Amino acid sequence: MDKESILKMSREENEGRRDEREMAVSAEAAKVGMLVGGLVCIVLVFLGRLVLNAPEISFAGWMVYFSMYAGSDFFLFRRLGNRRYLIWGIITAVASAGFCAALVLKSVMR
Repeated sequence: MDKESILKMSREENEGRRDEREMAVSAEAAKVGMLVGGLVCIVLVFLGRLVLNAPEISFAGWMVYFSMYAGSDFFLFRRLGNRRYLIWGIITAVASAGFCAALVLKSVMR
């Protein structure tokens, strides 16, 4: 077999699959997306408290952010089996539930 036929077979075998670079870029994009989500939550805190006088908006933002974080950690635990992801998943799920409870309590007490 010559070099060209080996390359052709490799391309055909790996057609439709993502390469390592694409997977690394996707992982980095997920990290950036979570960072942007956290920054948006911080902006919601300031908007809700200072501009709109509706602090429950920030509860909703943090609830969504921590539930996304928990989902990501649970997925990583399921795929990689690292208990650190399970622990962080539980912590962030509890934080999300706490913000949900705070949102409900704040809305009921109005």
